[in-house]
Amino acid sequence: MRRAHKRNAILNEKFWFNANFVQSKCCDLSVTKESDYLKSAPADDQKKPPRYEEFYITEILAGKEGSDFCGLFPVICKFMNLKGYTMEQKLEISHMMQFL
Repeated sequence: MRRAHKRNAILNEKFWFNANFVQSKCCDLSVTKESDYLKSAPADDQKKPPRYEEFYITEILAGKEGSDFCGLFPVICKFMNLKGYTMEQKLEISHMMQFL
């Protein structure tokens, strides 16, 4: 929390984040009928241990270049496509993501 309380921390500080927050690289191929992703992930992927790394906020949201960490926004976009969100819903959510 010390980092978060510094002036301009959102721009200049790194924060610990679980790089394995998506349990499978093929998250778009998993069965998403259940609301809990871990329940719908392939059985062999459920045992991935957390892998904490330091990221800037922009890397947490958009992904880290040169890494296998994809970021929150691409996962949200894949989820919206899988669940069949309408274009209007996608635009509304992407507007919120651009604000962040």
